[in-house]
Amino acid sequence: MIAAAVARSRIALALLALLAPLWLAERADAQRRDFVGRVTSIDAQSISVKDRRANIVTFTRAENTQVDGRNWESIAPGDKVLVRWNLGSGIARQVIVLESPPATGTR
Repeated sequence: MIAAAVARSRIALALLALLAPLWLAERADAQRRDFVGRVTSIDAQSISVKDRRANIVTFTRAENTQVDGRNWESIAPGDKVLVRWNLGSGIARQVIVLESPPATGTR
């Protein structure tokens, strides 16, 4: 009797261990992606970024889009940025300014 209860609890524990990752995983439609490249254009509502393979992707700015390194208004074409976004939405969750092109002014 006790052996049967122990066997059932082991089976239940094994099933729980197999199914736990399914409960803890994020939904497939909320997969997060990163896109790194140079800004080709930017306005108040969107930013277009060109990666090293010459792919240009335009992301939409949301109310809760975070900007690190600078503010949205000071990002300029030529700046290298990392855009974090959710697959399928096209909305930028976070924009991180990695570097700016050197200033081309005279002293």
